[in-house]
Amino acid sequence: MVVIACALSVVIASLRAVPIELFYIAIISIFLSILFTFVLSETKKTVFSKGRCRLIIFLCTYVLLLIWLGLSKVIPEYTKITEFEKNRYDLVFKLMTADKDDEVQWRLKLARHYLSAPTVIIRNEYFVRYHGAKMMEKLLTEKVEQDLGSEYRHDMFYLADFAFHSYPDIAKRWYNNAYEAGRLDALERYEQRLEENFKDSEVDRLDELEKYNQLMREKHEGM
Repeated sequence: MVVIACALSVVIASLRAVPIELFYIAIISIFLSILFTFVLSETKKTVFSKGRCRLIIFLCTYVLLLIWLGLSKVIPEYTKITEFEKNRYDLVFKLMTADKDDEVQWRLKLARHYLSAPTVIIRNEYFVRYHGAKMMEKLLTEKVEQDLGSEYRHDMFYLADFAFHSYPDIAKRWYNNAYEAGRLDALERYEQRLEENFKDSEVDRLDELEKYNQLMREKHEGM
């Protein structure tokens, strides 16, 4: 039963866990099994042979560590992936079925969804954020050419802010465009981020950036 549980745990953990993490768990389990076997042998409390005792300790430790990995990483990552994919399919469906007047809105939302992809998604789809950046850039470029840039100044700022770490050339261009379109804090924000040396550019801090964007949007809404 222990062997079956171990095998099933490996299969489940390998679905979302990074292979190197499974390797680390195996190494830790081997080390602990040797250590515990030595301690038990020294205290003469073991009733098993050293080989059998070491195997049992290894399997138990390995299964427990895999369970810990599943609860702390695999399940949360699986939830993030499932949520991201569900939102992506919903946005694509709404974009495909939207009226012409609403198409721009759903294109922007889909681009923002790609651009704010969490780390676990980037691990499997390396260019997902780049795809979102180019999708939004293409749409905003169209609006600038149509002299509608001022209506999308906040979206320009959003693109620049979230593209800053990964695509600084895109970010700099759209900070300038946002400023010219009426987002008066855009260049100040650009200088601030340069001084912070990417400290707030991690994907896990997107919520904080969202709050900042919303605050500045309200502050400069009438400008």
